[in-house]
Amino acid sequence: MNEQQSKILEKIISLDGDCLTAEICKECPFASKCLPQFLHGKQKRPSKQERLNLALDVIAQEVLLDDKSL
Repeated sequence: MNEQQSKILEKIISLDGDCLTAEICKECPFASKCLPQFLHGKQKRPSKQERLNLALDVIAQEVLLDDKSL
């Protein structure tokens, strides 16, 4: 994960998943999962809690996989 993606995930977490109001969708690693479904009405977009959980899961995986002490 690059630094920009890390910042975006941290922003999603700081906003408690309320990221659609934060103007970060164009850089979000989840945009392909969230935006097309929402914009085209094909499926329900991920909820605020689901977006928060996605960000937390990615950060947790990054920390666990990049932990050099293991």
